[in-house]
Amino acid sequence: MKENATFPDDSGRRWEVQVLWGHPALPERGIYGARYTCLDDAEEAVRVGYIQEWALAGEDESLMREMLAESEPGTAIG
Repeated sequence: MKENATFPDDSGRRWEVQVLWGHPALPERGIYGARYTCLDDAEEAVRVGYIQEWALAGEDESLMREMLAESEPGTAIG
């Protein structure tokens, strides 16, 4: 399985999505926890959410943008 991909958001900024192994998602249904990092804006908060396996495998940018929109800013631990 592919573990990461890069895609543009609606503004043209590049984002990297990475699978978060060990996240309590639904891998049996092809849904994994994900970390989204904006490669073009260091001030943009890292976001956490979900990614569908087939979005990564086919590099479906539209579906990755949809999953990014549903993600939330991550919070620091500690």
